Amino acid sequence: MKKIVFLVLLVVLHISTFAQNNQEKKLPGYKTSFETNKFWDNWFISLNLGAQTLYAEGSTDAKFGDRLTFMPALSVGKWFTPWWGVRVQGLGGALHGFQNNGKTMLHKHYGAVHGDFMFGLLNFFGRYNENRCFDLVPFAGIGGAFIGSDQSFTINAGIQARFRLSQRFDLNLEYGGMILDDDLVTRGGFPNDGISNLSVGVTFRFKNRSFNDSFKKNN
Repeated sequence: MKKIVFLVLLVVLHISTFAQNNQEKKLPGYKTSFETNKFWDNWFISLNLGAQTLYAEGSTDAKFGDRLTFMPALSVGKWFTPWWGVRVQGLGGALHGFQNNGKTMLHKHYGAVHGDFMFGLLNFFGRYNENRCFDLVPFAGIGGAFIGSDQSFTINAGIQARFRLSQRFDLNLEYGGMILDDDLVTRGGFPNDGISNLSVGVTFRFKNRSFNDSFKKNN
């Protein structure tokens, strides 16, 4: 009789553990605790190419095509969990400002560097999947821009659509913008100018892009 009771208890315990594990696997990323990755794990580097436009006094008087300029961007960063990471991005190119009702175009080269916090939406609200083929990644940060000897503090934000190509490579489509001082290109009635950009690029993932969950948090 005791052996039967013991066997029944073992079966019940096994069923309970199996059911709990299945339930835990369905938990979203924000309810999952992940093992701390090693320092060199989950680093990435991205190269993007795209177009940008300046929003400043006189911009609306010019043709949209005349306002567009080429923009390269290089980013280096690290994911600390599947749903949050940080990066440093450098970008630049030429900016077109306009005066005299859009008849006079100013052509100035600039550079900018900013640090961003990155937030993986689907890995946060959905169950973590290291082979996830798509994620939306909003980002926001601060930095600085310069044109010659003139400098400006910047506020940056945007969103990235990330498509997994392989274990090492991702394709990313990114829309971003920054707010900067008024007088870097043209001076006028607006307290600040803005730059928006749209780019496409490739991300290379260094050693170990996956994460291991250590335990699941209770609901």
